[in-house]
Amino acid sequence: FLWIRNFWYVTLLSLVSLAPNMLFHTTSLQGHRKVPLGILFLMVIGWCGVLIIESMISAALFGVLRRHSEGKTAWAAMRDNIRGYTWTLIRLALLIVLVSLVISMVFGVVMMIFGSNKFAVVFGAILYTVFIKYALGQPLVVVENRGAADALGRSWEMTKGHFWYVTGCYIFLGASCHLLNRAMTTGISNSGVTWAWLLPQLIMALTGPLWIILSWCMYLRIKE
Repeated sequence: FLWIRNFWYVTLLSLVSLAPNMLFHTTSLQGHRKVPLGILFLMVIGWCGVLIIESMISAALFGVLRRHSEGKTAWAAMRDNIRGYTWTLIRLALLIVLVSLVISMVFGVVMMIFGSNKFAVVFGAILYTVFIKYALGQPLVVVENRGAADALGRSWEMTKGHFWYVTGCYIFLGASCHLLNRAMTTGISNSGVTWAWLLPQLIMALTGPLWIILSWCMYLRIKE
């Protein structure tokens, strides 16, 4: 319902995210050929663009969701949130990436020592648990004005006893987005590389804000 009530703002913010996403996924059209250095550079630029734009979109969308309680217009709330929280949200995302990399490196070392992937399930479970425990990081940055590290620590505490609630929310939304993607892209694989590649990107951009709205709803529900 929050997505419907704020449809035009969500759609606008979603379309803004298309440009960096398209740049980041440029190499998907390269197949298995050797990737030129220029394309690798574009991938790095695209990833940085995705990180910055997605953080700005998250800040702006939280502003839209909170505009009534703050007595602001939607545009004023988006502007203030982008100015006030974008860099903190970027640091938050980088910290989560760093934690994920550390876990992956530890798993890689274990793989090298034992020479098998029998710990893959354990690795996946640990990584997924981290994502679940950090699920409330973004709303905590914006609503409670916390720093990146502080927000992750607080999210870890708040999700105690709510693991399966958060998991269920993620599974439901993830499955819904997947089914929507499959339903809208079925039959276009032979309609041309560009269209077959662009439509999934458009669907991903339009459904992306739903994850932000979900984190907001879970924060409000758990905080009660």
